[in-house]
Amino acid sequence: MRFHKDITAIPGIYYPFFQAFAWHGLNVVQIIAGYAELGFIFYSKDIDRAFAVVKPLTEK
Repeated sequence: MRFHKDITAIPGIYYPFFQAFAWHGLNVVQIIAGYAELGFIFYSKDIDRAFAVVKPLTEK
């Protein structure tokens, strides 16, 4: 995911993602974080569920 460059000034901005994955029992294999980017790597068996969990969090 790519965020606006001002994202670094907002504490806890990634929390909803981690919370949703935990609530749905999704194991994150690896997290890739950059300045204003965030990536998650999941096991292939969990990819469809992960997208289903993330989609409502990213819609306006």
